[in-house]
Amino acid sequence: MISSYKEITKLDNSMLDERLKRGDAQERIWAAWEIGLRKGSEIIPQLQEEIHKAPDPGTRRHMAIILAGFKDLDVLKVLAESDPNPLVRCEACRYLIKTDSMGNQSFITQRLELDTASEIKEVILLLWDQNYQPVATELLVTLLGDTSEFVRRATLSHFTRVKELSDSQVAAIQTCLYNEKKKNIIKDLIPITLKWSSISDLMRGLQTASKEMKLTILDACREAKIRVEWSEVRELAAEHDVDLDIRVLPILAPLEGLEVLLWLGKGIARSLNPLPNSCFGNTAGMQAPYHQFRKAVFPLFLDLLKTMSPQPISDSDVKNFSTIHQHLEPSIKQAVPQENQIMLRDESDYAGWDKIDTSVMDKSKSESNQVKDDTISPNSAYQVLLNRWIEPSASKTL
Repeated sequence: MISSYKEITKLDNSMLDERLKRGDAQERIWAAWEIGLRKGSEIIPQLQEEIHKAPDPGTRRHMAIILAGFKDLDVLKVLAESDPNPLVRCEACRYLIKTDSMGNQSFITQRLELDTASEIKEVILLLWDQNYQPVATELLVTLLGDTSEFVRRATLSHFTRVKELSDSQVAAIQTCLYNEKKKNIIKDLIPITLKWSSISDLMRGLQTASKEMKLTILDACREAKIRVEWSEVRELAAEHDVDLDIRVLPILAPLEGLEVLLWLGKGIARSLNPLPNSCFGNTAGMQAPYHQFRKAVFPLFLDLLKTMSPQPISDSDVKNFSTIHQHLEPSIKQAVPQENQIMLRDESDYAGWDKIDTSVMDKSKSESNQVKDDTISPNSAYQVLLNRWIEPSASKTL
């Protein structure tokens, strides 16, 4: 039994031929290389015969490499198309691209379309010659949904050569994005998606996605420094989920407007007094993200209050102000002198917050005492808002 390549080199040609035909897998590989070194291209007919007889795929791979060195492309095509082992087919495709790329484009494209092995699809996509015509767009969209993450990742770079997409193809790419599990692929897939669709479409599609997918895509948007307007994340913010809120905050720009202020205020309120399971889900383990959200939101909330200029109150705002005032009224009474208080008169406009425990603001008051003197406390800040926008002398009675 031959135990090393050095021993093979000492054999005469007849013994080498015998090892090539009847040796074990390793002996056949060594014999093939040694015969190739001795005979050069004269080995081609011999290898063409033996490569199809070798039972071990590793042996066939090495023989394919030797034949590729002699540019025997016909045998490589046979192996790429019909060898039962995907690694042998993969190796054959690899050397067909490297050896004579332009002449093999049609054949390589066919293998990319027809071969079901992920190894073949990945290597073809990675080695695709830039002189080739671009991969067909419909095929790229299909490959984005491949079961192999390596194929999906290798597909991404090919979209730089795509000039246009149909509406159905754009929709298919969005579906691939929402179904993707690998965060690094999602991160690279978002810019591709936004090249042909708007950030509004992306956020709208998230509404029906799983929470895990929402968090992953929002994180990817933050890392990509994507910015969204309030109207584009309003539905996500309306879920009152602190994990979503934490991720919506850094991508929201500009941070302005009554709805944003109300969202920030509600988030602070929930962070001080998370509601029972029936209202906002299981509270176990939620204190940490609530604290994180409150820490990030509190200064933004106060800054927004201080910078908002007086403006008329619209019909749509009445309900929002009623909600704010009803929720914070007990604390405002404690924090603001009686003569400065403004009471909303239309109790019927209160909506949605009657289940909130108003003792939350007792905690808010306690926290506000720790705020620096040059800031506005949470309670008095709300009163500033009410004083600015709801004037006792206003012609419109609330």
